Amino acid sequence: MTSAVPHSPQNFTAGEFGVPHDGQASASAAPHSPQNLRPGSFSLPHVPQVTRLPSEMDAMTVSQLPCHVKPRWTHSLSCETVSPEREWWLRVPGVLVRPRDVFLALRVTDSDDLDARQEPVLLLVLVAGMAGVLSTSAWDGVLDPGAAGGVTIDWLTFVVLTFVAGALEGAAAYVIVGGALYLGARGMGSLGSARLSRHLLAFSCAPLALSLFVTLPIGLAAFGGDLFRTGGRDAGIGGDVYLAWRLLFVLWSLGLLLYGIRTVYAWTWGRATGAVVLLAVFLAGFAALTTVL
Repeated sequence: MTSAVPHSPQNFTAGEFGVPHDGQASASAAPHSPQNLRPGSFSLPHVPQVTRLPSEMDAMTVSQLPCHVKPRWTHSLSCETVSPEREWWLRVPGVLVRPRDVFLALRVTDSDDLDARQEPVLLLVLVAGMAGVLSTSAWDGVLDPGAAGGVTIDWLTFVVLTFVAGALEGAAAYVIVGGALYLGARGMGSLGSARLSRHLLAFSCAPLALSLFVTLPIGLAAFGGDLFRTGGRDAGIGGDVYLAWRLLFVLWSLGLLLYGIRTVYAWTWGRATGAVVLLAVFLAGFAALTTVL
């Protein structure tokens, strides 16, 4: 006599027990009720089996982690093909449209991740520095006749000077402003590193870097070389409108910095604002000190 209805673990299993063994008086009947469609009693993980994320990433969801530090079971096809370096290059424009994801990714302290973001940070510092140089009063009349010690600067020299001055200004801002941001964040109770503060500053300057490619071509098209000459066509109301438009990118960067501080350190708006105020205080003190010295 054969077995009757199989127990639920045996469902869809070939009938290995279709022929009764010797000594079986009768076939097995219906399964005992506790065995039938038994619920998953062991479906919940035991406490020792739960793997937690590092403490500094508690506020992050797994989907927001960089691909190379995600748990392997969460990897998608894109994670298998995108390198950490490419991830950070994609975050350079990404910070303009999805800043939260980028600032959360800055929390990762994995050495490979820190190395992967070095070149994007360098590019942002350089381009933002060049945009900052073009906004200074020294560049307002840089193309005036005899402006450089009696020598008139041509366009090639202008480009080289802007690149060099931008690199120097960007490096100085990265060290000094980044250091002041670190002190301001520490003053509000942060335990983050100085490198984290400087990387936060660099990605906050993405709108300022963008302004180099958005505002400069339009300014040259509207005013030509007068954009960098004293008393040119940009001296009227058109120049004032152009200046206000450029200032919008500066305000965008400042707003991004405030938002980045709040996101990276998981603070309230008030606490993040306090860090920005301390940043301004430290910069004012540094400027006063250099003036005295």
